[in-house]
Amino acid sequence: MVSDIFAQTPAVLTAGSTIIAQKRPLSPCERGFVALILLTVLLIITISGKTRWQSSVDDHKKLLVRVVGEVEQEKTIEVPLGATVADVLALVCPTNEAALQKLALDATVRRGDVIVVPKRGCLSIFVKGKINELFFFPEGSQFADLQGKLAIQGKRKKRKLKDGEVIDITS
Repeated sequence: MVSDIFAQTPAVLTAGSTIIAQKRPLSPCERGFVALILLTVLLIITISGKTRWQSSVDDHKKLLVRVVGEVEQEKTIEVPLGATVADVLALVCPTNEAALQKLALDATVRRGDVIVVPKRGCLSIFVKGKINELFFFPEGSQFADLQGKLAIQGKRKKRKLKDGEVIDITS
C-alpha cells in the first residue's frame, strides 16, 4: 500500500510541486483495527467507573446537614437526597439525655439544615452566624434572655423561645 503511494509521486520534487493525496476506502483489515481501538477505549471507560460528569450528577443527590445538641459528637454529615431526621440521627448517636420525642423524625431534611437534638427538660437553641453555638435555656425562656446572654444591644424582643430553634445572628 505504502509502495503504491510512492510509485505515483514523481522521483524529484521541486519547489512549488503539488502532491495530491487520494482518499481511498479502508480495507476490511483496517476497519477491524479501528473497531478494536474503539472497543478498547469503551472498555477502559467502563472499567474506570464513573465519569467526571456522572460524579457531579451524584453530588447533587447528596445533602450536607449539621447535627448539634444531645449527640455523641456534633458534626456536619452527608446524607442522600430524601433523607429524614430519623435517618440522620441513626448516623450520629443521640445521647441518653436526648429528647427525641420533640423531633419530627419523619421530616425530610434539606441542604444546609441544622438539626438541634434537644435535651430533656430544657430548650435547645442553636445560634448560627458569627457564633455557631448551642445554648440551653429553661423552658418558658424568652428571646430577651438569649439577647442578654449574648450581650446583644437593641430592643428586647418579648417572644418565647422555641425548642430546637435555629437563630441566625449575623452582626
